[in-house]
Amino acid sequence: EGDLGRAWREGSFDLFEGQAFEEWYREKHVVTQLDYPLDVCTRIIGFDWGYRDKGVASWLAFTPENRWGVRRCYLYRQLVLTKHNPDQWAEKLSTYASVDPVKYMVMPHDTFAHKESHTTIASIFEEALKPHRIPIVRADSHSGSRLNRIAVMHSYLADAPDGKPYFQALNNCEDFIESIPTLQHDELKPEDIAPG
Repeated sequence: EGDLGRAWREGSFDLFEGQAFEEWYREKHVVTQLDYPLDVCTRIIGFDWGYRDKGVASWLAFTPENRWGVRRCYLYRQLVLTKHNPDQWAEKLSTYASVDPVKYMVMPHDTFAHKESHTTIASIFEEALKPHRIPIVRADSHSGSRLNRIAVMHSYLADAPDGKPYFQALNNCEDFIESIPTLQHDELKPEDIAPG
């Protein structure tokens, strides 16, 4: 039957041959509200640096366990910007932190690198978030960490015992919702995602 048959049968036209996350279904992974109020969730920010390419800050909320023992992860906000320097990013993140204090912010290893100046992107963000008591955490960058993150995403997209996926995104997170169905397997490394 293949992907086309499945698309017709299930009405999901995000499907295509070579899709990295075949578990993704807009109808069940995109929601209009969370099952829990944000203040009872553990909230963090994940960050991916970009200047000419888009930079993305993603707010995640991990719910308490429900009666089935399920802790769900919600992507509830994204900030996507291009051509914003670290100081401009830091100012915006500080504004969000003043109304939505998260537990910590995860930043990729390249934001800790010293290039032309002695200041790193991570240190600029750390200074801006210090008044809000939000620490910066360095993302794991060992050789298998990327494949591990992909495997974890497959697990989170799967259905939990309560019948809903472990991971859902609010419908305002348009960048993620549009991007995830377009990711493809790397033909040379099937467990990895092809460069974009």
